[in-house]
Amino acid sequence: ASLQLGYMYKLGVGVDKDYVMAVKYFKKASDFNNYDAKCELAKAYILGMGVKKNISKAKSILTVAYRNNYKKAKEIWKKYNLETLKEQGNR
Repeated sequence: ASLQLGYMYKLGVGVDKDYVMAVKYFKKASDFNNYDAKCELAKAYILGMGVKKNISKAKSILTVAYRNNYKKAKEIWKKYNLETLKEQGNR
């Protein structure tokens, strides 16, 4: 349920769009090792949506899903070039 609430707030479906609330629910679902939630939470930290940009934190959140060959995590890792992206770059 937390993952769905996160998407609702991220997209503004049935509620006002609110990235801070989206992150709250993605974090809650991520705490239960939900890989989709980890991916959404990592993207929030990469893009600074609802939280301050933090590449190191994004990589940390995404690592477990990435190492378990979770397709969405691999796509995010590649799209945002997390292998080489440095914290100071924050782009």
